[in-house]
This record gives sequence, structure tokens and C-alpha cells, in this order.
Amino acid sequence: MLVAACGNAAPTPVRRATAPTTTARVERGRTPERTASLGRAGTRTRVIEAPHGAAIVAIALAPDGKAAITTDERGGARLWPTLDGRVEPRLVDLPAATALALARDPNGFVVAAVDASGGLALDVIDRDGLTRSHISIAGDPGFLGVASTERGVIAWRADQTLVRYAPDGTIASQLAVEPGQRIVAISTAGSRGLAVVERANGRRARWIEVGERLAWGAWIDTPDRIGSVVTLSPSGKRFAHVVGTQRGVTSIATIDTATAKVVHVDTLGMPTAIGLVDDDHLAAIVNDALTWIDLRAVPSPAVPDDGSSDRDPVFAPAMLAIGGGHAVTATTGELVLGTPVQTDYLGYGSPMVTATTAASGGRLLVGLGASATLLDAKLQPVSGELRGSPLDTIMGVAWLSDDAWLVETVRNVDAKTSVSLYDARARTQRPVRDNLATIYTLHHEPSTHLVTLARGDHPEVLRHAPGTTKLEPVASMSPKFGRENVVWVPVAPQLANGTQVVMVRQSEQLLARWLRDPRGDHGPAITVDGSLAGIDRAGHVFVWQNDAKGTLELAIYLDGHRVGTLPNDGPLAVAADHEGKRIAQVGDRGVSVMTLDGSRVWSQPLQGFAEASWLDDDALALVSATGIARVDAKTGALQSARCGWHFGLSPTPHPAAPAIEPICTQLR
Repeated sequence: MLVAACGNAAPTPVRRATAPTTTARVERGRTPERTASLGRAGTRTRVIEAPHGAAIVAIALAPDGKAAITTDERGGARLWPTLDGRVEPRLVDLPAATALALARDPNGFVVAAVDASGGLALDVIDRDGLTRSHISIAGDPGFLGVASTERGVIAWRADQTLVRYAPDGTIASQLAVEPGQRIVAISTAGSRGLAVVERANGRRARWIEVGERLAWGAWIDTPDRIGSVVTLSPSGKRFAHVVGTQRGVTSIATIDTATAKVVHVDTLGMPTAIGLVDDDHLAAIVNDALTWIDLRAVPSPAVPDDGSSDRDPVFAPAMLAIGGGHAVTATTGELVLGTPVQTDYLGYGSPMVTATTAASGGRLLVGLGASATLLDAKLQPVSGELRGSPLDTIMGVAWLSDDAWLVETVRNVDAKTSVSLYDARARTQRPVRDNLATIYTLHHEPSTHLVTLARGDHPEVLRHAPGTTKLEPVASMSPKFGRENVVWVPVAPQLANGTQVVMVRQSEQLLARWLRDPRGDHGPAITVDGSLAGIDRAGHVFVWQNDAKGTLELAIYLDGHRVGTLPNDGPLAVAADHEGKRIAQVGDRGVSVMTLDGSRVWSQPLQGFAEASWLDDDALALVSATGIARVDAKTGALQSARCGWHFGLSPTPHPAAPAIEPICTQLR
């Protein structure tokens, strides 16, 4: 007879550190030598607040239920330091995870993540989501799941061993099952855990004591087979599991842990996750919705166990987490916090940028869905917010003064457009135009106080009376010409050789005219084949044209003459500075700033932006649907970025964010 014994050594954690980067081998139960720094190489030092860029697929709560970690379909991770609506989610640099756990740590939090290959990552992060240390443990044998306890993170491996890890990756304790047994599922509460263990005679539940050392506790000899989806109540008095039968019936059975008797059975279709928030209330995810069961109510008839429960556990990301007396799930990119009597939604009230324009003092006036607000140099809201009807979307804004904003809204029900003058001091609105059939482009020139409504059916030139909310008519064009896409842009006469308004009419050809008097139709003009790219305050008209070889070029015209050509990388958005000396190009390949003679000032591979606004403090605001980045106009260096506004709790779902990665998470 030949007897052979073999086993797997403890996996070797790999520590990543800032320069000099070191790798430390960790033997079982031993502490590795400390390195000079515990940060991951290349770790971010800037806090990034942003919504998810895709639907949330996994949630884990801290044991006290007051913080959460989430991941989305694209692998993005967010830390929610609090769940009270006061602190926005922070970007966390984590590997794509199939299972998550979150535990408290003196430095903030410990995040445990199991990846698709069965490897385990332990990251210590602070409350801002910044990584303080990172440990990678190879998946040999692979890890199947993780859970958090008051003593830290425990994980279970494919070799049927439970391991409790210290934040530095050392093994604090480990515990193996007995021969012939297999761990199916684990649920934890406080310093205890409950394991569903497969034995030769079926599945049974068994206590796990999570003390200084892991230890097996007593068996709970229930009369029926235990399913692979299980939850333990915070007190440990009860646990519940999902039972399936050959008849296609799925039920949730709740069991008293002291007597091992079934105290409640309920049928709920096909629950994908369950959780006991206390001894009397059970939450379940059914058809992607949060449902509650009152265990004090009369239960449904018991479903006979025919032994058909799934024998192969699937450790998928959990879409339901329990803690702090509430159940937490997600809908698209925001959290749903539920109790038996109340449901709140934690997310952003205004996830999208719908309109922008420069204001004084380096500020930016932005439209955020149904609201508009002024942002300071750090892109934080300042006083003077306009909150419109939730049935409207702000599509255009023009800053006239601190007390006067021009706001264009579109009714979502019938697509009708309205333009109104908002008095920021009195917080009132006065209609300027209503029930318009098209969307206008708004322009304002502070030196002449001229305002134009362009590109609509009835383009107009108006004059704002400073210190008031009055707009006086100056000139207009008949609807016949409006349908030809007429653009009137007011410019600065001191920069544009006396021109007050540049008029561009786009039909089969482009007609541009420089008007010293907006009420007349005389002045230098051009008629060319091309399309309008932009007009600056100095009267330069930028036109997309094809040269003799058919190559797209960006031509510059002034006072009826072609004065230059700008290099370009294909179709892109252009924006000129306030003095008519520099132009920003925003395209798929990045963002660049150049002078009008074609000299490049700087170029950055910043992608995902649709437009740019020049600010009067020599900064450039780069705008996308998901956020705004503020960069130094001289160097392109990032100054600040923001994605998402009006974060907080709401009794109703917030507007859905666009399913694209927020700009803020790309600017690392």
C-alpha cells in the first residue's frame, strides 16, 4: 500500500509600494518586513468624486452598515464613505471583482476583492478612496468568496479553507473543513458567521466563531436541506435560505438557530438575493426590485423539499447588502436604501451637463438638466441657483450679469422651447419668448450689452439694460430667412474694427457679413462653399472648407477677407479666447490650443469632451455630457474637475446618468 499526502502552501501575497517598489513574501502566520511606503506604485493623490459610468453590479457594506463599496459593469469602483447623502462617492482603484467585502480599518477601510481568476486583492483605502496599501494574493488555490466581520475580512478558498487576513496580507487565522465536506455559502453578522456545508448526507448549517482564531461551532440540524443562498440576522437568532424544488417552486425558509425549526416560509417567484435586516424583516431582490417579507405575518404553506436544491454554488457579485438596519441595493448607477417602511435613493439629482457659458471672475454658468447654477474656480456651486420644472431641460444659458441670466428651456412633453430672463437676486423669471418650435443659440457681448437669439425660426438681436431684467429689441429677421439657419453673434467693437454683430447665413453656400450697425444689412461680406465652425469676439469667422485637393481645412475670415488657415486633425469643435488671439480645438484625438498663425501652444490627449469655454482668468473649461474639467489655458495642466451635481437622498429615483465613463475618472 502506498500512502501519499500532499497539500497547498499558503498563497504568497505581493505587496506593491511606491518607489522604491518592493515585493514582500509572506509566510503563513508571519508578518512581512515593512516597506518605506505602503502605497501602490503610481497611486493617485487626488480625490475624484464621480457617479458610476455604468450599472452597478456588486455591493458590499461595512459591518455597521454606514459605508459601502460598489463596482459597475465596466469594472469601475466607488467608495461611499457615508450613506446619509452628505459625502459623494469616491473613485477607488480596484481590480475587476466577482466578489467584494468591506471592513473598517484605523486608516479607513479594507476592501477585499476576488477577481475572475480566483485571485484575492486586499486594499487599505482612506475615506477619500485613496489607496494606502495593496496586497495581491494569487489564486492557487482559487478564492471563492469573501465576507466582512468585526474582526476584519475572511475569505474561503477552493481547497475548502477559511482564512482571516490582516490588512497587510498576513494570515491571522485559518480553518479547514473536515474531510468529505465542502463550503457552499457563508453569511456573517458581527463576530459570528454561518456556513452552509455540503456533507455526504446533505447540506447543513454550521456556526463559525470569528475570534482571535477562527473556530467551528455547533451544527444546526435543520429538518430540510439548506439552499446555496443564505443570510444570517444581525442578532444571530435566525437565518434564511432559498429552497428550490423540481416542481419549479422557489421559497424562502426562515429558521430559528436555537431550535433549528422553520418559523416562516414564503414564495416570491425567483429571488436572486435575500437579507435579514433584523429578526422579523427579510429583504429580497425579485425581478430586480426590492421586496419585503414580514416574518411576523402568517406564512405561506410549506413547500416540500424534494432534494433538488442547486448543488453547485455560484459566487456571483451580490446585489443586496444588509447592515445598520437597512437593505442596500442599486438601480442603474445609484444606491437604493430600504427599510420595511421607507425607501430612499442615494445619487445625483443632476448627473448631466446640458449647457455652459462663461461668467465673470473665472466662473462658469451651467445648465444641469432642469437647473442652472454658477460654478466657482473649483467647479463648486455658488449662490444664485435656478431650479426649474423637472419636466423641462435647460438647453442654453447666457450670463448677462450676476443678477441676470438668460435661460432657454425645452419642455420634455412637447419639445417646445422657451427663453426667459432670470433675476438671480429676486429668484424670479420673466418670459422673453415662449412656445418656440426650434432651439435657439444664445450669445451675449458685455461691451455692447447685445444679446442674440440665433439659429431659430425668428433670429433676433436684443439689448440688455444693465442693472435691470429688461431686453430691448434691436433687430430681427423674418422666419423665411430663419429657416436658412441664420446666426447672429455680437462681437467686441474695440477688437473687431468697429463691427458689432457678425451675421452668417448657411444654405447651399455660407454668407458672412460684418455689421457695424446690427439694424442694417451693409458691411464687408463673403460667400464661400463651407460650413461655420465659430466666431470670436474679434470678428474672426472660422469656416470648414475643402482645399483644391479635397482636404478639409479650417479657414479664417475677417472683414470680408481670408486671413489665414489653422491646422486641424479632422472635424472638431473650436472656441476662441476673449481677445481673439488663441483658439482651442476639441476633438476625438484630444484638446489643443494654438495661436491664429497656427503655432501650437499645447496639446493634451484628453478625450470625451464636446466643447470648450474660455474663462476670464485665463482658464479653459472643457465640457462633456458627464462633467467639466478646468485646465490652465497656457499649459493645459488640470486645475479641477467635477462630475455630477445635487448629490443626496431622495424619496424618488434620480435622473439616470449617461452610460459612459465620467470624464473625472479618466483624468487621473
